[in-house]
Amino acid sequence: MCLLAFSIHNHPNYPFILVSNRDEAYDRSAVPLHTWLNYPEVTGGLDLKEKGTWLGYTKQGKFATLLNHPFTDWQPDLDPPRSRGHLLKDYLTHDFGPGEFERVLKASRRRYNSYHLLYGSFDDLHYYSNAGDKSFRYQPGLYSLANTQDDLSRHRLDKSACLLKNYLASHERDVKLKDLTQLMTDQEQAKTLPNLPPSLSPETAKDRSSIFIKGEEFGTVATTALLVDQAGIISVREVRYDQTGVTEVTEKVQRLTR
Repeated sequence: MCLLAFSIHNHPNYPFILVSNRDEAYDRSAVPLHTWLNYPEVTGGLDLKEKGTWLGYTKQGKFATLLNHPFTDWQPDLDPPRSRGHLLKDYLTHDFGPGEFERVLKASRRRYNSYHLLYGSFDDLHYYSNAGDKSFRYQPGLYSLANTQDDLSRHRLDKSACLLKNYLASHERDVKLKDLTQLMTDQEQAKTLPNLPPSLSPETAKDRSSIFIKGEEFGTVATTALLVDQAGIISVREVRYDQTGVTEVTEKVQRLTR
């Protein structure tokens, strides 16, 4: 389970604001946010199992992040399917515009397990789902997105959007990365979960209904906050966790080179 809350062209000083939680098995190794050695224009994490990424951006302002879309009837044509994290790598390291990349996504949709993909730029953000073959362009506003759109994710979707909205309303001049990452540590669980995927027990579903998930083998392994201001300064903070708490904090500041 993963979670995003983001604002695009909806704040007077920061045209792009995003906070995200990556939820994963604690033993799945990954390299923290860093500048990629072979592609120095790209900043992102690296999944050591499949060699892809879950979130990344370039100095030129391209951006992409991906959430798995579980509990669907979707069946890819490839066995095994291609790793979804390579979609982001392909987009960030090649000269695709959003329209051209959408055509690539549609043509290759059956090579992957189901996913939600945000891609484009800090100015022009797009969505694509391969399971539903659904795409659209985000209009200015504040949004949240999770792996599912059912009761399993409803509480964390609504609360993350509410927390971000309230914070930004009270911080029109100065938004702090540390504050944003702190928003995503909320562990309040949903009070009721009427409709759940049949493969999940009620106990597991409740444990995974909070913004921040803490379990024995699975939980929130990283929180990322990203800001782009009117001057084109990209500021990002990544906090990594294991079962015991915070293990590492990475911060970077870069200037867009449009």
